[in-house]
Amino acid sequence: MARWKPEKETWWVDCRPLGFGLTIYALFDKTLPFPLGLVWGQTLGKVFLVYYSFILPWARRMGVRTKMNEEIFRYHRVIRTGGGTKGGLAFLKAKHYRYDKVSNEWYLVKRGRRHGE
Repeated sequence: MARWKPEKETWWVDCRPLGFGLTIYALFDKTLPFPLGLVWGQTLGKVFLVYYSFILPWARRMGVRTKMNEEIFRYHRVIRTGGGTKGGLAFLKAKHYRYDKVSNEWYLVKRGRRHGE
């Protein structure tokens, strides 16, 4: 069986509120009947606090979480998360998340213009 190769132009992220400030983001490919990954968490002002994220093992390192982060940044200025697995920790470091020793969480701040956000 040939390995599936992503065609990022066929990807889209669906965002759904779950109530009480909870939101789930799921990334889909139009060629597959299931999401490649998901992130769910809570909105706290301009901060999105990630409670859980999962990327299918064979879809990791293909830009799935990065694409979902782009969608999260459309609505939030900061993404906060725990370290998770070894692979998740490697992702956080590679994507320049910063570690907050006080809260014991990792965070990523949206880059770009400060005015007109």
